[in-house]
Amino acid sequence: GDNAQELRTWKDIDELAKMATFIVVNRPGHKRNIWKRIKHVLITMPGIGVSASYIRYCLKNGESARYFLPDDVWAYIIKNKLYQ
Repeated sequence: GDNAQELRTWKDIDELAKMATFIVVNRPGHKRNIWKRIKHVLITMPGIGVSASYIRYCLKNGESARYFLPDDVWAYIIKNKLYQ
């Protein structure tokens, strides 16, 4: 949701917009203003108050972020030793 309004600045956005429908999820404290030329679906989910920045911070500092991530994502991060 916080990046939806920035889609129009993405490289090759016109090509991407022809190929995909964007999913825009709510994020507390952010408006879901999306450029009207982009096909999109708005989804409202309960927020858990955890940002990607916070998850990266945890991982870089040796703290667990296991339960903030889907199993496949967690396995990929561990397998590829990301954020260490």
